[in-house]
Amino acid sequence: SRGLGDVYKRQIIYWSKEGITSKAEKINSLVRDPSVDLGDYVYLIDSDLRLSPDTIEKLVEGFTEDNIAAVTSYGYVTPPDNYWAKYFHYGKEWINRMGKFRKIAQKYRRAMFVVCGASYMVRLDVLKKIELSTKTKTEDTDFSWQLQEEGYKIEFVPDAVVSSKDVPTLKSQLKQSYRWYMGTWQNLYLHKNIFGLKSKAKSLAYLSILPGFIESLLYSCAIVLLPIIAYFFPIYAVYFLVGDTILSFIAPVIAPLLSGEPETIPGEIFHTLRHYHQITAFKIMAAVLWLGAGFKVCYHILTGKQKKWMNTWRV
Repeated sequence: SRGLGDVYKRQIIYWSKEGITSKAEKINSLVRDPSVDLGDYVYLIDSDLRLSPDTIEKLVEGFTEDNIAAVTSYGYVTPPDNYWAKYFHYGKEWINRMGKFRKIAQKYRRAMFVVCGASYMVRLDVLKKIELSTKTKTEDTDFSWQLQEEGYKIEFVPDAVVSSKDVPTLKSQLKQSYRWYMGTWQNLYLHKNIFGLKSKAKSLAYLSILPGFIESLLYSCAIVLLPIIAYFFPIYAVYFLVGDTILSFIAPVIAPLLSGEPETIPGEIFHTLRHYHQITAFKIMAAVLWLGAGFKVCYHILTGKQKKWMNTWRV
């Protein structure tokens, strides 16, 4: 409704406090500041984001049940201008679009892996009750898991679309994704009890986190070890490459069908053909980053450095 949009425009708050640098600390402090008057819902959004029409209204309408603590958008990024940055961008966005059906499925089985960190809405009472962690590089993943461990539900509204321009250079692309992967590995350690018998988030643990971790670990290891496999067992390397190529071109057909967007299939097939070399380059770089982040987090845990994890980062 127009009224909601008008209220939103009047209640944009610019807030800062000396000594608070991380995103999580800023949010935690803001919602507990008695001088700031907030509504029943708090919309957490990145400053450079572009919203589709009625995004805010659709997020508000997503609170259809009493136990829904947060409602998240579907977000995407547009290509950067830098030629080399596009090699990472097109693969990353291809994965984002192909994986949209997974987020829809996670919504129905109450197993939302992560909110869209750039655009999600939270109930104020929940945000005051549960603080965002300052001990991980990805506070949005931590918060998503924590909400579900407390028995809350996260809603996904695919029509509440937001976008922004991707980070400008290949170096910043790699640093951003490395931070995301580091945060995921950190959360696996910090939330290890999510797999326990008393966990309220078993669906999240066993239907989203565990399958995703196994898939990422096995695929990344296969990609990184492919030259060695090709040297000693060339036929298996050929099988892997052929299978990966076939699956990469099946995905643009199956994924839109599962997302309820069959009209996008021709465009997705063309996009995959046009950018397949960049998608392949992304897979290799992402596999190295994922394993590298995992080794670093394991090293931190073994040496006791996990006590110094912080929610500060730069791209």
